[in-house]
Amino acid sequence: MNTTSTPRIAANNVLLAARQNRIVIANILRGDYLSALSRVTNYADADGFYRVLAYAQRWVGAGDWSSIDSALSYLERSNAFVDPGEAALNGVHLEIPSWSALPG
Repeated sequence: MNTTSTPRIAANNVLLAARQNRIVIANILRGDYLSALSRVTNYADADGFYRVLAYAQRWVGAGDWSSIDSALSYLERSNAFVDPGEAALNGVHLEIPSWSALPG
């Protein structure tokens, strides 16, 4: 377990107790997450960190996690598996599909 896992686990436990969506950092968001975390550590600037966490939480809330198939489909459609470096080069972002865009 790395140094950012334990605080995320603790935060997710608090969120679940408050009936809020968990925060999951998709692969594509990892670079943004680590960069924002670095800014908090080195410059006490948490604005970007809060934005990354809020976006990740909204993304989790929009997904269908009721089965492995629906979760994998959501992860694929939202670009969650895209490498962060590849995403930056190609202008790909973590997408939060609208409900009307999701298959019924």
